[in-house]
Amino acid sequence: MTEAEGHVCSFAQAIAAMLRAGAVQYDLVVAPYNSGAVMVRLAERVARSQGVPFWPALLMPVFTPYRFADLTSSQSMPYDNAALIPGVRKTLASFQRPVRSLLFIDDEIGNGRAFEECMKVVAAALGKNRRESCSCVIVADEDGSHAAYSFPGMDVRFMPYAVRPAPSVSGVIFDVVPDSVMDAFRGVGSGRLDKKQVASILLGLPVKTLINGVPQVADALSREAADVVRNLAQLRADFEAYIDGLIASALLRG
Repeated sequence: MTEAEGHVCSFAQAIAAMLRAGAVQYDLVVAPYNSGAVMVRLAERVARSQGVPFWPALLMPVFTPYRFADLTSSQSMPYDNAALIPGVRKTLASFQRPVRSLLFIDDEIGNGRAFEECMKVVAAALGKNRRESCSCVIVADEDGSHAAYSFPGMDVRFMPYAVRPAPSVSGVIFDVVPDSVMDAFRGVGSGRLDKKQVASILLGLPVKTLINGVPQVADALSREAADVVRNLAQLRADFEAYIDGLIASALLRG
């Protein structure tokens, strides 16, 4: 089993254990595009395999500078994620219930910048409806540093599903996308797609790209892939079967 396959299995086991616990019901799952959105899609497949519903998810196209960079001020951000607040506020209002318990999912936590940017938007969108007793569990892999993550007015707990082989190694779980599939996508997106974007397309997700420095989520790359990749439907079916097989084998092992 490869490192990437091991990460998929460990993540599946972590999510299955949370779903089995039963006592904890999350009001909202929060995840950033593209990486977190793919992880949520994997978690949904785990829930489906167990015959249980997954929690409602809010996928956010936040702009996050390279999460392992030493950025200490908002001036380092060329895009203000506050632009997302009105849309998130509208989404949260549609739930018609208080949001007290959050689950943040991503492939890795890095320096916590993606988590921080997502929580800033969610907290602002909740406004006066935000509960001081709000809690958040983070599920992501870590680099072995056992760093603590926090957010003002929130009880935060980190539950790593795996440990990366080294702090400098990033995106381990996305190596589950075979190189042969990456070759098939070579003509899509001017040949600049990364494995997170390809995994998004294979799992039927829109893709976040930066257009003039602004993060946007759209189906344009998926439509382009449908025109360029001859056997896209088969690649999707094969990838989904591959992922489901990893999930099944992981859950059999407990």
